[in-house]
Amino acid sequence: MQRVKMVLGRIITISIVSAILDVIFHALLAPTYNYDYPPSYFVQSGLFRPAAGISLLIIFALLSVVFIFIQENLPGSKLLKGIRFGVSFGGLWLIGVIGMNIFFGSPLRHELLGGACDCAALTILGVLLGGFTATDSSRSSDESPSRIIFAVIIISFFFIIGQYLAFIFMSGTPYFSISGLATFIWTAMLGLWTGVMYWLLWAGIIKENSPIKRSFFFGGVIVGINWLLFNLFVLLFVAMPLLDPIILAALNIVSIIAGMFVFEIRFYRIKLGQLAQGN
Repeated sequence: MQRVKMVLGRIITISIVSAILDVIFHALLAPTYNYDYPPSYFVQSGLFRPAAGISLLIIFALLSVVFIFIQENLPGSKLLKGIRFGVSFGGLWLIGVIGMNIFFGSPLRHELLGGACDCAALTILGVLLGGFTATDSSRSSDESPSRIIFAVIIISFFFIIGQYLAFIFMSGTPYFSISGLATFIWTAMLGLWTGVMYWLLWAGIIKENSPIKRSFFFGGVIVGINWLLFNLFVLLFVAMPLLDPIILAALNIVSIIAGMFVFEIRFYRIKLGQLAQGN
């Protein structure tokens, strides 16, 4: 917390700059689309843009705080740390935004452009955080290819299960099909990217914690806070039931925690076995 207080001014400034850039990118490349679904209060009242800007500022500020807490344990230069962080969440948003096409039938091209705007803004956020709030580290990354691949597969598998469980409890939308190929591809892409995020950011998790604590910290804090707010962001566009994005985000987060825990248990067992053999 002391570290956050030291760079609080920089966090606020960087968050504001990144949020403004995101709004500008959207205004130029992906203006608000009129979804074939009841519009939200914010759209009807003309308050969408200020509400979106404030929401982005809050999300970016919280992400910045998360970065401050984990950056010291990430390997590499401070710029590399920022790129790892920004690309991680930028990619998640880019893929996540495609869900608007799945649920509400909007043009895929429009959502891809919108996701690209968010991805660019989040990458810039990461670069600025790395350059102005992080510290260089001489520690190198020790991820092995087999460990990375196994982590991505396990976390993706659990994510897909959690996503489809969420679909069962969510209310229907005009275009959403639980058995559709597009739905599965989108879900698989999100699961795979979540695994990639674990690879990029796992070193930032406090190493002395147990696997269960590490899993909850990664799934519930590093990814979870952002993912819950990201899913709630849809309420600025359409008047869908409040529980739908909460159910989706909650089961996504639980599935990420479960997948990481299974992987971490296996990893720790292998590590303990290697230590035993060395003795």
